[in-house]
Amino acid sequence: MMIQQIIRRVKTKQLFYRLISYFVILLILTAILMTVTYVVTNRGVRQQYEAKMQYNLERVSEIVDNQVEIARNLGVNFFADDTIKRYFRPKKARDLELEAEQWRIPKLLSQNTSIFGRTIRDMYVFFQGDNQVYTSAGVYEADFFFQNICRYEKYTQEFWQEGIENHMDFTILSPSEVSNMNMASRDTVIPVIVTERISGTTAVFVANLSMEDIQEMLEVASVTEDNAYVVLDWEDHIFLDTRENGEREIPEEEILEAAFGEEIKKTIKQKGRKYWVFRCEGGSGWVYLSILSHSSVNRTLNNNLFLVLGIGSALLLMGFEMALLFAKKIYYPINQTVNILFKNRNEEMDEMDALQEGVKHLLDSEKDYEQVKKHYSKKYVEHSLQLAVSGMSILQKEKLLHLLSVHYGFQGNFYVCCTILFDFSIQFYRDVKETEQEEIIEKLRQILEALIESSHRCCIVSMQKGIYTCVANLEREEEVGEICRDFQKLDRIFENDREYYTVAIGIGSICEGIGALHVSYNQAQYALQSRSQKEPFEMIAYDDLSVKRQVSFTFYDQRKIVNCIRAKNEDGLKQVVTEILSDNQKRGVSRKNMLELYQQIGAIGQRCLEEQGMNTEERESFSRMKAMFAEQGENTDYETAKGMILEYLKEVLQVTGNRESDAGSKMAETIRQYVMENYAENLSLEQIGSDLGLSPKYMSRLFKQKTGKNLTDYINEVRISKAKEILISTNIKIGDISAMVGIESRATFLRVFKKMEGIAPNEYRMLKKQEEEQRKEQLKKAEDGKNRREE
Repeated sequence: MMIQQIIRRVKTKQLFYRLISYFVILLILTAILMTVTYVVTNRGVRQQYEAKMQYNLERVSEIVDNQVEIARNLGVNFFADDTIKRYFRPKKARDLELEAEQWRIPKLLSQNTSIFGRTIRDMYVFFQGDNQVYTSAGVYEADFFFQNICRYEKYTQEFWQEGIENHMDFTILSPSEVSNMNMASRDTVIPVIVTERISGTTAVFVANLSMEDIQEMLEVASVTEDNAYVVLDWEDHIFLDTRENGEREIPEEEILEAAFGEEIKKTIKQKGRKYWVFRCEGGSGWVYLSILSHSSVNRTLNNNLFLVLGIGSALLLMGFEMALLFAKKIYYPINQTVNILFKNRNEEMDEMDALQEGVKHLLDSEKDYEQVKKHYSKKYVEHSLQLAVSGMSILQKEKLLHLLSVHYGFQGNFYVCCTILFDFSIQFYRDVKETEQEEIIEKLRQILEALIESSHRCCIVSMQKGIYTCVANLEREEEVGEICRDFQKLDRIFENDREYYTVAIGIGSICEGIGALHVSYNQAQYALQSRSQKEPFEMIAYDDLSVKRQVSFTFYDQRKIVNCIRAKNEDGLKQVVTEILSDNQKRGVSRKNMLELYQQIGAIGQRCLEEQGMNTEERESFSRMKAMFAEQGENTDYETAKGMILEYLKEVLQVTGNRESDAGSKMAETIRQYVMENYAENLSLEQIGSDLGLSPKYMSRLFKQKTGKNLTDYINEVRISKAKEILISTNIKIGDISAMVGIESRATFLRVFKKMEGIAPNEYRMLKKQEEEQRKEQLKKAEDGKNRREE
């Protein structure tokens, strides 16, 4: 009986006893590992030290050479800068206009100094023969600058004014001490010179590398505290030597022999002491030597070894005592977590397996959430539904259906489209300001969302100004009636606004599958065309109409006509209207329905005029077209109607164009606004042109002409600008940010960001955080100072 109780107890706490066994095994393995380490360390650690010494020397030489290369690139980029090419001229070649722009040169130097001021202490530029030196602080007379601001011990003012001609385009001078006029600041620097011929005169860019900073870089790579360094320049002169005490006893001949020998490591014996000398030749032509005594290495190794053995022994002793305590501390939180995850868990179920299963479930849920967050948003749903109701294919249909299910509760495979039209009167456009119009339209959408989306499985989609489509998901046919009853409430909600707009609702038939939404949408549009236009509120169902629609006139067709009118594109307008009429004629549409199509196309022009606050009835072409349709009715001749419609739309185009004299600028602004609203999508010139009713070549040329920028460059600018906002305000991963701004490839995002900003996204985020911390610190200091003064 007792044995059975023990077995049962072990089964119920398998994880607890397993943890104890893990700790015991771990302690035993630790003891064995420490013993093996003790034996092996004495044999291999010296080789590791040698490799580390050589590796550190090579890396630090690369870092120092990189600073030299940065200084050189600063000079090259300085002369390649558009501002310098345009305004930087010798004094004799400058007119008054160029003279007024010389302030740009110190500003450019100041920007470079703020970024690279850690290693490069000074940067300045001058023309040989000119008595002016440009620095980040301003412009100085050459005599004053070289005597009082930046006086070199090794190089005279005559050298800078005359001796540079003998040097190449890129030169590294020997180190020299530099000081100011009060001798308050003295430093040893290495001048890096880049020259360029401008207007027949030699322009000289000088960047002073700090010897103190170079020495700090070398010391960072030291393996031990007494690690010494010697650096020789391309003329075999020692210009940096950090040796102290015993290392100073090594003859210079031995140093030079080690510097120019074939071996990368040499052993030197001096007065009974042994030294390692490691050699590395940098890309700048400098030779780097690292000197370390054997006794220092032995001392370091022994100290570390004794420390490891002592700590290891202590840990082993403590480990045996604390194994049981740790097992309990680890076990009980796990046990409680498992009990929370599995309230009805079988006591004999292994706790670790249960924990793994629970954690896997949580990770899967988090992964699904991140996937939805990354790839979808409500804006994506609206854009995709716009494509669907326009009859265009949806590339990621499954993802759209999933997102509709997550955000709107869509479940079934039956849908219906209801189009809500707020028909704004001329009085609305006259009395309400444009800025207020947008607010009203947005509030109208919010009312629809609160009224319909909150009660049914619906999604409200904005189609045009004042036109919304409600895409409803149905499980039973009776739900259409329930939605209609809620729409009926709009009559009471907007009864006090009749003078500004009327409300009409067209309801299409039920369709199966999201791919058939355009059928229901076109039916809803057709139902709207059947309204009387005199009633303040109308709701027309397509299924209740005696004559069903046969014409093809989609939202996409309507948008192309509107875009051509706004862009003042008369040829494009004629082509679009001709294609729409020809397509319906080829489909065998009846004369009655063709008359309806003529009137619908004319209504597009009417809406464009009303949006400009103009009366359609005042247009002579509209009156003639209206009279012809009234007189001839279904017998209206196709070519005559086509000519009348084009004449009327042409007049609309010209009248609205007079309201906006530069139609190209307006179209460019339309393109700009489109990019700002859709930057997160997979934009292409073909996609934008298709949505705006323009050819890609014409659109690209127009945008370049009006803005001075390539459209693709502008898209990248918008995306990177949004990415910068996200980088500063959040901790979202770079890959997620890339997808959020419409760049699917993380590598492409990094390349574009670095090209536009000069640094990687992570570096930009860190830089901005540092600037924000500095700003807060400055504000805090200012506030503290203010409080002290008040006290």
